[in-house]
Amino acid sequence: MVWFDIFVLQPVPYILKDFFVDGDFVTAGNKGMESSGWLPEDSAPYDFELRKNMGIAFKFPMVCALKLDHGVQTGVHALGSTTESCNVCHSKNDSFWKYLDYNAFELYDLQQPRTAQ
Repeated sequence: MVWFDIFVLQPVPYILKDFFVDGDFVTAGNKGMESSGWLPEDSAPYDFELRKNMGIAFKFPMVCALKLDHGVQTGVHALGSTTESCNVCHSKNDSFWKYLDYNAFELYDLQQPRTAQ
């Protein structure tokens, strides 16, 4: 599933740092759409939350080759570059997982603490 904006006729692009590192899906969508070039030059700032609430942006099934990952690497190359960085996202306190439509079992697994390799 992707979020699709019917007024723009495009999926809502995300700024991955805001989404994966900060867990801020709304800011990721707003910044992504602002930098996409799809909005008219004289338009107001993009407001993903408002458009979602009004039904202008909605979940849409999309079948395509799409790789979305967070570049998991080992040691000092890992996201965040600290031993604890894995658990910034892999915790029960992180909110961005709910936007990815995982089932309850997958959510439980994703929210378990990790150990950097």
